[in-house]
Amino acid sequence: MTDFATVGAAYATHSRTGRGRLRHDLVARRVLAELPAWPVRVLDVGCGDGEMTLRIAAAGHRVTATDPSALMLGAAARRLAARPELAPRVRLLEAGVEDLFFDGDQFDAVCCHGVLMYLDDTPGSVTLLAGLVAPGGVLSILTKNREAIGFREALSGDCASARRLIAYGSDTSVGTSAWTHGGTRPRPSTGSWPSTASRRWTGRESGSSTTT
Repeated sequence: MTDFATVGAAYATHSRTGRGRLRHDLVARRVLAELPAWPVRVLDVGCGDGEMTLRIAAAGHRVTATDPSALMLGAAARRLAARPELAPRVRLLEAGVEDLFFDGDQFDAVCCHGVLMYLDDTPGSVTLLAGLVAPGGVLSILTKNREAIGFREALSGDCASARRLIAYGSDTSVGTSAWTHGGTRPRPSTGSWPSTASRRWTGRESGSSTTT
């Protein structure tokens, strides 16, 4: 089982880098461009320390933010406390994807960024998330681009690692970590280039979403 507190902490550290800030800026710009000018209800699944939650709330929307890690929710709560004007528009809930239940209630937008690659049942999780999107709403998914695995290593000059990753068919970039002995998978790195998907939900399609 994935330790989401560890994953979230590493991700929060990455978010403070220049590359991390740029990533958040680009993703937030795209998500907000898909939302109407008036306030709508948004579900932020795997909210971590609240980075996207606070950005969406600052744009005037009402956000329900969930994360399975109490430590990450605590970090989000502290960031929210520093922005008291946003507090009435944000609700924090401790829950993983499999725990999401809103008694048939749906949201105008559902965001799930940097989460799916850590789950065992990706198709099932996407189907569950899609069911929480109101007809005409938006489902925004951001995950690692498996087709790009090995490219970062090649660009940095580490051709041996790049060849191993591509030949092995790994779904995880080595990043700054090393290969382990015995041919096991490399440890995850938060630095892999992500792929994003954001599409209008009609309520008539299956749970899969198209990656751009």
